[in-house]
Parts: sequence; C-alpha cells; structure tokens
Amino acid sequence: MQLIEFLLWRHQKCDNYNRFLSISGMILNHLQPIVLGFIIYMLNKNIRYEYLFYISLFIYLLVIIPYSIQFLMTPQLQCTLKDKSTHLIWYWNNLKYGSLIYTIFLLTVCILCIVGFSNIKTGIFMAFFGVLSFLLSLYFYKNKNVGDLWCYFVVFFPIVYYLYKKFISNIFIDNISL
Repeated sequence: MQLIEFLLWRHQKCDNYNRFLSISGMILNHLQPIVLGFIIYMLNKNIRYEYLFYISLFIYLLVIIPYSIQFLMTPQLQCTLKDKSTHLIWYWNNLKYGSLIYTIFLLTVCILCIVGFSNIKTGIFMAFFGVLSFLLSLYFYKNKNVGDLWCYFVVFFPIVYYLYKKFISNIFIDNISL
C-alpha cells in the first residue's frame, strides 16, 4: 500500500495509470481483514469461537464487495490526487455508507484479533491498539483524511506487538485474569 501511495504522489495526473494505482490501492486496502484472517488461520489452528471468526469474515465480505463495486463502477472517482492540504484523496473511503463500511472493517479486525490470536490478552491488546489508533486519527483529521494518519499508525503494529510481547505482557497483562 505504501508503494502505491508513493507512486501516486509521483504521478499526480488523472489518467489510466493513476486509475490503475487507485483501484489497486482500494483492493489492497479492502483485502486487509481477509489477509489478516488468513494469516491468523495459518498460524493458529485452535481459534477460539471459530464460528465468530468465520461469521465476521463473511459479514465483512458481504458489505465490502458491493462497496468496492460501487467504486469500480464510478470512473470519475477513480483518480487519487492530492487536495489543498497536501493529502491524497482516497475517494473509496468517502462513498455512500463509507462510515458504516469502515466501522465493520474495524470491528472485523478487532474480532479477528480477539478470537484468533493464540493468547486472548494479546488479541485484546492489539484490538485496543487498533481502535485507539483509529480514534486518534479521527480526532486529528475529523473524517476527511482519517485513513492517512491511521495508515501511519498501523505501520507501527508490528513494533507495538513486539514491545508488548517483550515487556508489557510479562509485567502487567499476565497478572490480569480473563
């Protein structure tokens, strides 16, 4: 996704190349919960509440596919160009029902973490970090460019996870009973 963003910053002309990059970015963005679910499934064959794991992925697919088609069927929205505040405008984030769709996106990621991680405390911590990073993005960008800052925060997920596993889980979280 960061490569696509880099290429879009270097190519600020609404043409077929920009449309291709924009559509690729939307697909990569919308596949994130699916890829997370696949990775969790590959790494943890003992998923707690397996039905909830699959139902959340199924519901996500039910809403994200029509939402994505809506973007694909609207060529005038398929170019990603910068706005006046020097942010890229990702039009797929602002389509009709976008707030509902991305709420389901976030809920799906949280459910996958909580029921899919082998350690439920780690799953809760990662879900909490995901929601916190989203809320901080929403606070700073007030809906317009929430995705920009959230993508910046999400880049640090592996570092946060490593620090959690190395320090926090041993000191604080393991003493909490769930």
